[in-house]
Amino acid sequence: MRIATLLLATALALLPGVSAAQEAATPTDPVALFNSVCMGDQVHLKRKDFEGLHYAQLPKGVREALGFAVPPDGVTRFSGQLALSDAEVPNEFLVLLPARKVFLLLPDPRKSGSVAPVCGVIWQGNHYLEAIKAADPLRPVGGLQSVPGVPRLAIEGGIKGLNLTVIKSLGVIFGAAEYRGWTVLRVAPDPSPEETQP
Repeated sequence: MRIATLLLATALALLPGVSAAQEAATPTDPVALFNSVCMGDQVHLKRKDFEGLHYAQLPKGVREALGFAVPPDGVTRFSGQLALSDAEVPNEFLVLLPARKVFLLLPDPRKSGSVAPVCGVIWQGNHYLEAIKAADPLRPVGGLQSVPGVPRLAIEGGIKGLNLTVIKSLGVIFGAAEYRGWTVLRVAPDPSPEETQP
């Protein structure tokens, strides 16, 4: 599927060696940043606008929100655990400067771990409805489909402070979550055999 190639290209576009001539203005709006990096064909961001981080360096709230937004098996199951292990999240992160309230999750499908192929943005504040609207470009004629296995109790407030949606569309898994003052917007290729595209 094309998005797997795009996600890898996105990660590589942010590696050292991008010339100043290739750099464009960095989107400061989290949804615009998500659309540019995770859904766009080509991405070049200004390095001076970001600082690189590893998962263990992220604030606790960011790690917990990501744990809810990306089920441990990557797609079908919701465990309710607060944060994922370091092994499940080998990805690199970029924090948007100077406020340090927006975190860009870079995909790296070459690595193992349930989050490795995921591209996303995590930002401070309760912006769940705004995050859900970002799924509009994925909306096929038949509409979006919720992923089976994500219990309704998560969506209906069974876990205090959590809003969660995980949907499949056009060969990708899209997720939006809000937990204790952090919003997560993420996308990854759909590994389900029934969704495999030629």
